[in-house]
Amino acid sequence: MSAPFATQLLGWKKLKATGEPVPNSADSNSTTSKALAERILEYLGVTSEVILPGTPKSLGTALERLVQEDLEKSLPITDSSRTWHVDHKKVIADFLQYAHLGNLKKVVAKNPVLSADLGLDYLIKPDVTVGLKQDLSPPMLAHFCTPPSPASGQSGPTGYRTSGTSFYR
Repeated sequence: MSAPFATQLLGWKKLKATGEPVPNSADSNSTTSKALAERILEYLGVTSEVILPGTPKSLGTALERLVQEDLEKSLPITDSSRTWHVDHKKVIADFLQYAHLGNLKKVVAKNPVLSADLGLDYLIKPDVTVGLKQDLSPPMLAHFCTPPSPASGQSGPTGYRTSGTSFYR
């Protein structure tokens, strides 16, 4: 099973009124919902004998947490050369590549026209986020230029290049 925690969330419950087992993710008043949920459990290999003692009030939140925990355990095993950061309900503006959205929110909040036009819906808060921790101050790769020798009769600035950008003194 690709989601080893699925059976912690998905299973069967007994209806209080009849004692009939129904999938805990189904709307027990809907025949269609029960049939679909039953097929999912069948596909996962969860038989109707697997009665879960307590169904969380929100299967969605429980699923989010279990996905987070599973990723926290499995990603370092999958690739130990990286430092993984798995979080729950983290705003994407907290990530370096989306930091500008946090700045945009501040500007929009101060300007009623922008606020009405843009709103703040772009500050997304995914259920689970996966990021890579990295050193944000890597050494600058510099290519030094050799200054012309005075004997050559040439004069000119000395400088260095970094990733295609030249700096001269």
